Amino acid sequence: MSFPELKPNAVRYHPDETVEQLRGPVVTTDVEDSAMSLALSLAAVSLQNGNPPVGAVLINNATGKTWANRTDDKTTRNLVRHGEMVAYFDAQPEVGDDLSDCTLVTTAELCSSCTPHYAEGRIGKIIYAAPRAYVFPLTNIMRPRNINMPDLLKDGNTDTTVIENYRMIESLGLFATYGALKGVRVPKKAGKFLLGISRGTITPEPVARQVIAAPNLQAA
Repeated sequence: MSFPELKPNAVRYHPDETVEQLRGPVVTTDVEDSAMSLALSLAAVSLQNGNPPVGAVLINNATGKTWANRTDDKTTRNLVRHGEMVAYFDAQPEVGDDLSDCTLVTTAELCSSCTPHYAEGRIGKIIYAAPRAYVFPLTNIMRPRNINMPDLLKDGNTDTTVIENYRMIESLGLFATYGALKGVRVPKKAGKFLLGISRGTITPEPVARQVIAAPNLQAA
């Protein structure tokens, strides 16, 4: 299977279990851009510490408050220490179990362990960088599953907008480094794009517009 470069894409999951492809250019806010920059920085810290490079930021759109954290499940040997879950644990005293006015920004597509909690909370928006299908050939983690994030959101009675593949190359570059450190060899059948990521010959273009720093975004 070959993996071509993907452009950012937006879809909406409706409570009646229908999925709508949103037309037009994918638009993110300055706060969301800053959140992804922070998530990528946290992912780099996870990588340095021997964990998968996943960083996550949860934004409460009603108050503007944010919570940021990173994955450390390998070094802590704690199954729930995924960046997305730890960010929610930090936010829970304020947001409780209603995430409909929240946005989750993360460096990778949510796994089947994290998604049910966000679906149960009816998360309003998810923005992720690297799709799981692309991470696996680079790292041998995030293996193909029978039930994935789209299935769980569709089944979760949510009203959730998802922006996929946003700043994907930056995130995949971190995952390629993680895979190289683990001795993973990317197969030729993965195609030119992933081979280019793994060899460092494909690098991200600058973000289209200047990111305005959000002062309340703090790394945990």
